[in-house]
Amino acid sequence: MENNIDGMFGTPEHNSHPKVHSLMCSKLKMMLDKVTSILPSIEAAQPGCKAGIEELCNLYSIVDKGKLIIQNCIECSSLYLAITGEATAMRCERIRNSMRRSLFLIQNMVPSMLADQASLLNLIDHSIA
Repeated sequence: MENNIDGMFGTPEHNSHPKVHSLMCSKLKMMLDKVTSILPSIEAAQPGCKAGIEELCNLYSIVDKGKLIIQNCIECSSLYLAITGEATAMRCERIRNSMRRSLFLIQNMVPSMLADQASLLNLIDHSIA
């Protein structure tokens, strides 16, 4: 379940900026990077109950979906992105809401230090949304 932040998108560095929706994508990427940075700690804490493991897997899935949205904004044509702009915005919002929900649920299943980090991420996310 380990993610590689450095090679997140697998695209050349010179062409790794979204053509359209750059503000929305940068906010989403910032949140994804912050969540990705604490995922190994959450996994190491081993939220032991079935719900904790399911929520951890769910959080990894949400992060992957968020990365796909950003990848889509990098690779697709500007015309396509302009046409699908509203749908892309809704997908980003669903990803952010899902991350908030998962982090909130995981807070009760991990040691207090990690719970504080997850809570802090939720506060940071609300300030950039």
